[in-house]
Amino acid sequence: MVVTSNKNLIVVISKVEQVLILAGIESFLFCFYLIANSIPQKRLLIHTLCNI
Repeated sequence: MVVTSNKNLIVVISKVEQVLILAGIESFLFCFYLIANSIPQKRLLIHTLCNI
């Protein structure tokens, strides 16, 4: 029983970590998009990288 609950806890923690990592990547890409969007020459580059 203890082993099962520990495994479940590990699964939950890893899922939370994945969500946090994804959120971090998304916010980084969004900031990068905003910065690049303010520079006209780099608009094409950011659109290509982020597929926005």
